[in-house]
Amino acid sequence: MEPKYLIIILLSSLLNLYSQSEDAIIFTANQEFLSRIYVLKMDGTVHNFFQYEFYRFVDMEVVNNELYACDAFAPRMYKVDPSTGDLELVIDDWSLFYFYGLSFDGTYFYVDEWDLNRYDINGGYNGTASFDETVYGSAWDGNYLWTLGDENIIKCWDITNWPVIVAIPDSNFSPPTDSCRGLWYDGEYFWTAESGSNVGKIYRFGRNGNIIQQWNEPAFSGWAACVVEDFFEPIPVELVSFSGKAVDGKVELKWITATETNNLGFEVHRIPRMEASNKKNWEIITFIEGKGTTSEPQVYSFTDNTVKTGTFFYRLKQSDNNGVFYYSDTIEVKVDKPVNFALYQNYPNPFNPSTRIRFNIPQDIQGKIHEVSLRVFDVLGNEVTTLVKDELPAGVYEIEFSVRKESIPVLPSGIYFYQFKVNSNNGGRGNYSETKKMLLLR
Repeated sequence: MEPKYLIIILLSSLLNLYSQSEDAIIFTANQEFLSRIYVLKMDGTVHNFFQYEFYRFVDMEVVNNELYACDAFAPRMYKVDPSTGDLELVIDDWSLFYFYGLSFDGTYFYVDEWDLNRYDINGGYNGTASFDETVYGSAWDGNYLWTLGDENIIKCWDITNWPVIVAIPDSNFSPPTDSCRGLWYDGEYFWTAESGSNVGKIYRFGRNGNIIQQWNEPAFSGWAACVVEDFFEPIPVELVSFSGKAVDGKVELKWITATETNNLGFEVHRIPRMEASNKKNWEIITFIEGKGTTSEPQVYSFTDNTVKTGTFFYRLKQSDNNGVFYYSDTIEVKVDKPVNFALYQNYPNPFNPSTRIRFNIPQDIQGKIHEVSLRVFDVLGNEVTTLVKDELPAGVYEIEFSVRKESIPVLPSGIYFYQFKVNSNNGGRGNYSETKKMLLLR
């Protein structure tokens, strides 16, 4: 049975910054009894990593764009899913002690212990060649086998007459530095990574050792690097930023896209911080229509007038016209008690049979309560109902107005007014009054 392993995944935003498919750099690193497989974007930033206890992943190979890695703690080779970190055991040969180098010639895998061992694509043993080399990494270039060993030389071998291996010393060359480990060939250049007590580099380099590209390693004690093509699938919205701030008892959200393709729009989701552990409690508070397809930057905004005081998380759910959707990163906004009186537009408006009216009462210097009234009038100035008549402390309030209540007469369609008044003696603030109109549609 395959040993148990621990996976730790650090995910970036699901609404990624990709407008086209992008390759991923895969990097292995080890520290004592922990091993990590990193997935990097092509600029070297970390997308995620997977951590495994009691493994030591070293050299890697890519076959048909699928990732394979060998283990230096056991004579095993695994197929690795770089999206999930899941392992599938392919070679499990306990007649040996460990594997370091790993390469594939189109038919067979080659793994190095002291000798060179060959296995078919399903892990079936296919013989051993006497080698007597300490190998830290190996690669196949389509014609020859290349190895990087403890002599800090990348050596070239002809394995045409397997199990007879012939050295081609005139082709040997040195890696970029003397701390390089692992070896992989991408069809044009070699790849390797530095191992040591400090963070080193990942190198892409030519056959004379000249560096073509280099990236900072995400961790020290690195071992190998390779590339999986088209790992990051194209996502129809390139989200540049998503931010929010509390302004006088409400939350103003803003997000910017660089490009959009097939964008139906965005749902804005909210959840109180204390409920964030239960993912089912996310509330959909609005939908903002997308631009469909555009190569121009777009700016979106939404003001959440329904939030109460407290700390809230917000996220975006972007949907395509074909039903596919993605979530943005979550942002956190703290909403304090309001600093100004305010009466907000009822929602929904027009309405039938009910709507909600929200108002703010600020915290005054002395912390006094206020005499508050909220009344509804028709167009002739006749009072329809009193929704609030009370002494209220500072805070954010939301009141429902329903024409179905028995205390309210039958109202025809038309325009109505709601008036918010405050009487207070709070050290200079004075009184406050504001009126807004709303539309009832039968």
